[in-house]
Amino acid sequence: MGLDHHYTDGKAHLGEAWLKIHKINKDRVLFIGDTLHDVEVANKMGIECILVSTGHHSKERLETSQKTVLDNLQELIDLF
Repeated sequence: MGLDHHYTDGKAHLGEAWLKIHKINKDRVLFIGDTLHDVEVANKMGIECILVSTGHHSKERLETSQKTVLDNLQELIDLF
């Protein structure tokens, strides 16, 4: 899910609405992102977040979040 504009009002409201519409338990959701903003959104939604360093922010920058940071999406398979 993403925004259809350039304003920085965040994505948490979109995610929360999607979870509610689909009656999905937050404990069963993993947010996969590539920015520190994605961590903020996941935190606001009350869900876990893993970051991938192949996007907008460097691995070093993402590691400041104290979240798991992967080098690529393939590494997700090893986590499960």
